[in-house]
Amino acid sequence: MPGSSAATRFADPQAVGAVDVALWDIAGKVAGLPIHRLLGTHHTQVKSGFASWYYNDTDRGIELARRVREAVGDSMDLMLDPHGAYSFADALRVSDAVHELGFLWLEDPLNAHDLYAYSKLCEKARLPIIATGLSPIDLRAYAPWITGRATDALRGDVALKAGRVEILSADAPGRYTLDSFNWGLAEPWAIDQGLVSAPTGPGLGVRLDEDLLRHSQVAVLR
Repeated sequence: MPGSSAATRFADPQAVGAVDVALWDIAGKVAGLPIHRLLGTHHTQVKSGFASWYYNDTDRGIELARRVREAVGDSMDLMLDPHGAYSFADALRVSDAVHELGFLWLEDPLNAHDLYAYSKLCEKARLPIIATGLSPIDLRAYAPWITGRATDALRGDVALKAGRVEILSADAPGRYTLDSFNWGLAEPWAIDQGLVSAPTGPGLGVRLDEDLLRHSQVAVLR
């Protein structure tokens, strides 16, 4: 099977993750199945989150979160992802604010490597704090986050964590999202009633916009 945790001893986890994703894509296409079927499908839909782009203005970010809650009502689950942009004080303030708005968790609010600050935030925040999504670490680096109580749940972006085998080995508490962007895709990820559905096509199950990629090409390495 593609992917090997042993490979992370000799290469950067991001590089290993990129190769791992490509190999799983090939395996899925050969089998005629989406990758999640090869791995053992557990969920076919995941909840979409809410990312505030007012990273440097917490007041506007909180106001945006409030407006989103008003727009979707109390029945929809919301999560906030500021992409590691907050200071400790801002993260604590925002976490309290969105806790009052009924958000499920605050994801990656601090610098990805500041384990101490995450530990203190998890201790003081009333809202669950989900870290480890942005840091390019492998399975071994999860240990201090657990022992230091620096996150309320582990999280893994495949491309940053040395691939799918490495992520599955972590046996983290079932809150995974398929981090992706629509740039370069022929069809964007569809969100229906706050849910993102797993692809049904073979391999990664997505089709690239070849024309866009060709026009964006800078150089070819041989």
